[in-house]
Parts: sequence; C-alpha cells; structure tokens
Amino acid sequence: MKNLFCLICLLLSVFVLADTNLSVSQQLDRLIEKSDFSSDEFFNHYQQLKEHYPEHPSLENKAKRAIIDSAIALNAHSTEQYPEVMRQITELIPHITDEDLVFSLKSQLFFMGSFDNDNIAYYQQVKKLIEQAPANTTSTSYGYLLLDAANIALRLMQDEEGWHYFSLAHQFATQIDDKDFWSSVENSRGLALSEHGHFQKALTAFKKALAYKKELGVNHAVVYANIAFNFFNLKQLDKTMEYASRALGQANVEQNRYVEVLIKTLLGRVAKSKGEYQQSVDWFSQSLTLAQEDDIRDYIFAGYADSIYPLLHLGQIDQAMMHLVQAKAIAEKEKLNVESYLYELEAVIKHHQQAYDQSMDLFFQAISATVKNYNLSSAKIAEQSRALMETQVQELENKRLRAQNEAKQDFLDEISEKNRWLSWLALIITFCLLILIVLIFYVRRIAKKHQLHATTDELTHIPNRRSALSRLKKKMFTAKKSAKPLVIGMLDIDYFKKINDQYGHLVGDTVLIEVAKVCQQCLVSPDFIGRLGGEEFLIVLSNVDESTALEKMERIRTVIEQLHFAAPELANLTVSASFGVTMLLDSDRQIEQLIHRADIALYYAKEHGRNQIQLFSATMLD
Repeated sequence: MKNLFCLICLLLSVFVLADTNLSVSQQLDRLIEKSDFSSDEFFNHYQQLKEHYPEHPSLENKAKRAIIDSAIALNAHSTEQYPEVMRQITELIPHITDEDLVFSLKSQLFFMGSFDNDNIAYYQQVKKLIEQAPANTTSTSYGYLLLDAANIALRLMQDEEGWHYFSLAHQFATQIDDKDFWSSVENSRGLALSEHGHFQKALTAFKKALAYKKELGVNHAVVYANIAFNFFNLKQLDKTMEYASRALGQANVEQNRYVEVLIKTLLGRVAKSKGEYQQSVDWFSQSLTLAQEDDIRDYIFAGYADSIYPLLHLGQIDQAMMHLVQAKAIAEKEKLNVESYLYELEAVIKHHQQAYDQSMDLFFQAISATVKNYNLSSAKIAEQSRALMETQVQELENKRLRAQNEAKQDFLDEISEKNRWLSWLALIITFCLLILIVLIFYVRRIAKKHQLHATTDELTHIPNRRSALSRLKKKMFTAKKSAKPLVIGMLDIDYFKKINDQYGHLVGDTVLIEVAKVCQQCLVSPDFIGRLGGEEFLIVLSNVDESTALEKMERIRTVIEQLHFAAPELANLTVSASFGVTMLLDSDRQIEQLIHRADIALYYAKEHGRNQIQLFSATMLD
C-alpha cells in the first residue's frame, strides 16, 4: 500500500511538471503540428525557441528545424533561402531513421526543387512521392502533396482523379484537424474551381480559406490575392480593387514578393480593362521589375506580354515590339505553350503598323496553333488519363488500405497482449488525474477566498482601504495618461458615534452596511466606493466634469438622508452624511494629495452644518 502511494505521488509530480518542461524537440513538434507558418505568433515563438537552441542539437531536432525553415521559405516564396535549406535537408536525410520525419524532409525538398514545366512529369513525381508516405502518417507534407496531385490532375483534365485526391486531402484534414491545412484545402479547391471557370464557387472556397486563417489570427496575402483574381474574372472591378489592396498590404507585412508581383500584374489588367493605359503600363513595369529581381519566371513573361496592348494604345509601337521579342525569348527558353498567344500579339502589333496582310497571316497562324495544340494535348492527355485511372489510382488506394488494415491489426494484437497491464495503468492514471483536478480546484478556491478577504471589507462587502487606494492609484494613472477628468469624494456619516452610543454597535454596523449598499446602487462601473475605516468612505468617479460629479454626490446624499429601517425601535433613526469633493489636478503626483484636499473639504462640510457637499477650494486652507 505504501509503495502504491509513492507511485501515485510520483505520477502526480510527472503530470504537474509535464507541460511546463517541454523539451526543444517537443516544442518543435508542436510548431510543425500547428503549421500556421504565416502567423506572427508562430514566427515569434520559433524565434524565441531558436535563441535558446542547444549548441549541438540532435539530428532529429536539426531535421525538424529544417522542415520549419523550408515551410516558412515556401510560404513566403523566399526563393533566395531555398538553396541553403535544400542543402541542409539533403545532408540530413541519409542519417534520419524516423520514417515520418524522412518523408516530411523529402516532401519539403521536392516542393523547393520542383521547377519542371512538364505537368505530366511533375504529376508522376508527386504520385511517386505520395506512394512513399508511411502508413497512418500525420505529416502535413503528405496533405500538401495530395493537394498538389489534385490540382495538377485537374489541370491535365483528369477530373475524376483530381477530385479523388481532393477527397483524400479532405479526409486527411479531418484526421489531423489543423485549421491551417483546412485553409490550404479550401484555397486549392478554389484554384481548381477557378481554373474550370466556376468563379462564384471558387470565391466561396477562398472565403472559407480566409475564415480558417483568421481563426489562427492570420491575414494571408495569397488568399486575398486569389479572391481578387476571381472578382476580376467576374468583372466586379470594385471588389477586385478592394481585395487587391488588402493582398498588397498583407504581402508587404509578410514580405511576400510573389504576391506583390501577382497583385501588381492584376492591377495592370484592371487598369487596362478600364482604359487607363498609362496606369496599366506603370503597374506592369513594377511587376516586371520585381519578377526579374526575384526570378519569378511566369510573371516575367506576363510582365512583357500583358503590357503590349496598353503600349499600343499609347502609340508606343516600337516599345511594344521590344516587349514581344523579350516575351518570345522567355517562352522559348522556358518552353511555354503560348505559341498561339504570341502570334496573336504580333498580329495586333502588325495591324498598328498598318501591315494588314502580315497581320491577317499571323491571326490565321494563331488559330492554327490553337487547333493543333488542342488536338495534340487533348488526345495525349485523354489516353494518359484513361491509363492512370484504370491502374495507378486503384493501386495507390489499395496499397494505402492494405497498409491501414495491417497497422490496425498490429495495434489490436498489441492491445490484446497488454490489455491487463494497460487497464491497471489507465486506472492509476485516472486516479492521479482525479487527485490532480481536485487539488487544482481546491488551490484555486483557497486562493480566490484569500484574494477576496485581502481586498474586501468584511462588514460592508465593498473594497477595503488597501484595495480602494490601490484602485484609485490606477485610476489616477489612467486619467493622467488619457487626459480625462477624475473626481473623488470623502463620505463621513454624521454623528455616527451618537448612533453607536444610543442604539448600540449592532445598529451602527447596520447603518454602515445600508449606507454602503445604497451608494453602490447609485454608482455605475467604472465608478466605485470603498471603505477607508470606521464611518469614512471613498467614492471615485471617472471621466466626469465638476458639475456632473456634484450631481452624483447629491443623489447619494439624498438617498442616505431618506434611509428607513424596518425595526420599530429604529423608526426615529435618521442618517445623514457629509461629503468632501475634489478633482484631479495636473500638479498631483501622489494620491495623498487628492485625499488631503478631499479631507479638507469634508472637514469644512462638517464644520458648516453637516449633511452637505463641499467642493474643495483654496479658500478652505485659510
């Protein structure tokens, strides 16, 4: 029995200290699980953790830090940070034994190194990496791979498979219940709907993503940008400008150059649609400069190509031709599938140069390129879609189901073998938790009781002298800081000693209680009353001028004067009070100065007949 008691005490100590002494590894795990990498709270917590990081961290802790560093870089599109983080991850992977951790590292390495413009090759790489995920993984990297697979499948017109991956991502989001990942699911779903022309449904998804971010205290620039683009697609330019402004402001806060480039491109397109061609060229120029600085290649092409129409409207044909040459060079270098678009742009330029025959030929070439591209890509994609749907998708799902079933069976076998010991352990832990809960409630109750006794007058149940003066000091500091008025009044019950002598101390206590009660009824927070001692009370009025303060004091004096007591022997007992009132002055530095003036005014009231209110004046000092 003695040994059991010692065991309970030991376990109780472990539970009490567990949350206050988390290891660095556990704190890193919590940050990764939280995954709200764009919030200030997350970043500040991570910076504090790095300041106290061990000089020689373990390999696992290095890996966890690399995951967080890469996630932050990816979230902010900070491409200049990618090479160093990728080097660290590449060096760490061969030395890590934890399968989930290795998978997260490989996923982050893949996200940072994926610049392949071949959608089909990229899709195959994503699917291959998804197959490597450990069974029952809770790594958010796995969820983001599912979202990538869903988006790229829909882009390849493999709609059924794309929505299948979205379904898996949704199931995974439900499993881990991570608001940041829920936001990513809705944001990716919105992008997919937008690419398929369902702009209104896409807006609903983006707004859900934004709501999840706001629950985390985050205003995410990317989501604002996506909402702005969809309003633009719906021709709602006022809403486009509103959300573009929010996205641009948040991008500056997050230092997210990618979103800044994206939004300035959008603003250029808005200005172009309004016929504000010079403004449009200015926006495209800013976007192009930023895209070139940060090597955001798709928007370098857009910066040159989008500005051609506004330049033509401004009569800058040579400049437009230079932009077309640059756009062609980028399209060739990056292997962009924009041949038809480039023919169209060149045709428009030739038209402005009055080379109408060449312009017509180029338009026909644009149409031919569109038809050719459609026929080749649709046939190729349709065939790949059929093959993938028949084999790889089903194989992937079957593999995951088998792994899940095996893991469940292993878990059930383990429970069956250790059921008796686990039952005892659960009973002991439950008992310890109950003791801990009871102790916590008891300590809180005692602390609350002591706090109440220390700050409340035992007889009248209003703030005692110490509490009242402490509150007055805070009120005085606030009033000084905000330059708002503050008034105090000293209340003294008239002839209280006679009441005690004539009726007894019990009646005197009753008078004190009733006076305190009616005063409280006359006051509204933040005004308050406190008992300084004996029959003397302190009344504090905030943010009132002199005349309003005197009106409130007069109302209290009248109510006290009209007090009646139920006991027949007290029918003839009358109660009155004298008041000394003063206002906070700029010269006041200590509350003693206020109280001293109120005391002088109170003394003056008692000397001049009692049952009255006197406002302090300098003449009272004579």
